[in-house]
Amino acid sequence: MAFGWLKRIFGSREEAKTPQVITLREREVALRIPTQTPLEAQGPRRGSAPTCKDCGTPLVEVLFTTGGPMGDPELWREHPLAVDGWICKTCGMSTLPRFLEPEEVTALGGEGARLAREGRLDEAELNFRRICSSWPGYGPARLDLATLYTLRINEEVFGAGRAHVLKQYADIVERHIRDALRGDSLPSLPAAIKRLVTAHLALDGTAAAEAAIDLGLSYPKATDEDREALGSLREWVRHRGDLYERGTEAIQPYMHIHAETPRPVDAKARRQLEVAVEDLLKYQRLNPESWQALWIAGKGRQALGDPAGAAEIFGRAYAFKRDQPDVAREYALQLLRLQRFAEAEDVARSACEADPSDAGLVANVALAQLLGGRVAEAEATASRALDMSPEDPVTKTLLGRIREARSGRRPAPRTIEDLERGR
Repeated sequence: MAFGWLKRIFGSREEAKTPQVITLREREVALRIPTQTPLEAQGPRRGSAPTCKDCGTPLVEVLFTTGGPMGDPELWREHPLAVDGWICKTCGMSTLPRFLEPEEVTALGGEGARLAREGRLDEAELNFRRICSSWPGYGPARLDLATLYTLRINEEVFGAGRAHVLKQYADIVERHIRDALRGDSLPSLPAAIKRLVTAHLALDGTAAAEAAIDLGLSYPKATDEDREALGSLREWVRHRGDLYERGTEAIQPYMHIHAETPRPVDAKARRQLEVAVEDLLKYQRLNPESWQALWIAGKGRQALGDPAGAAEIFGRAYAFKRDQPDVAREYALQLLRLQRFAEAEDVARSACEADPSDAGLVANVALAQLLGGRVAEAEATASRALDMSPEDPVTKTLLGRIREARSGRRPAPRTIEDLERGR
């Protein structure tokens, strides 16, 4: 998801500076400070070199917050305060809020976007809320904050999946999107509405998602291009494109793809992959023609180390799309893992018929023949594959292994695992 709307408007000029932080943990004290203040009520600016009214000492920049590592999570949820101000280190007198200069806003927004991309959502939220506190009507900051909460929604969907938490997060997204629509400098109406739509769909709230699109269409500054994009978004909702998008994004880092190393699968990732596969299968039930959803779901089961589950899903995709080489390739490889060699060869041959020029597909036929014990046929097929692509290292290695088996220097492998272990 896109962040950094502030940087797109102002450009990048400086790194965000962390002021002294005063963490408020007493509820009564914190609630006396508003989370945002109108621009006309902002306090002294940096260039004014403010001094303490009591002792004349120059004031120091400070951040008042209920969040951060020392904050009370319950108080932060109730009153997410992140307000810049001033303090006198001599007598302790403080004044707030402090108006954030445009270059500060740019730096905070850029750093917040980076933190969010790294998954450090609490730190990113503190940055975005500082901007919203000082610039309450500024659309880009609201959109970045709404985007952050759609990431929190995804984390919850792939985690505990608690409906009340998803509802709480969706309400926060809606509040910030509505604030952005009432404010100024909204960078993208369709992007803003899609954040709100996605938040509602996490709770299967299709009616609320449709209402969010109507909200966008009623925006006074909506252009013809905006209305066209919102019309496309309505179709996306009706087809539940959120399921496809979320499932695909969740599985992609763990995909087993030639020449790429997938991310390791830990317990958290397993939960994410399980939910993502279910999202994609649900999407495909709603959109039966989508063999792509089945293919990605199959890759998800493959990442989970479940060749039987992967083969079942790839088989369904193959029934839809026999002429798609990528589908046949993946189905054949899973059949090989299950030692269903004759079926794997038939599927691999169909992939060759779909794309006769792909030497890798021909090599897959040779692999099925080798594991099925037909070593002489495997040598002839692999030789043909190497003639088609003489520099392909995988085919070279396979042909060498076949010739070792045929000459008796090494026993023929019987499983994919034998090949992977070099047996």
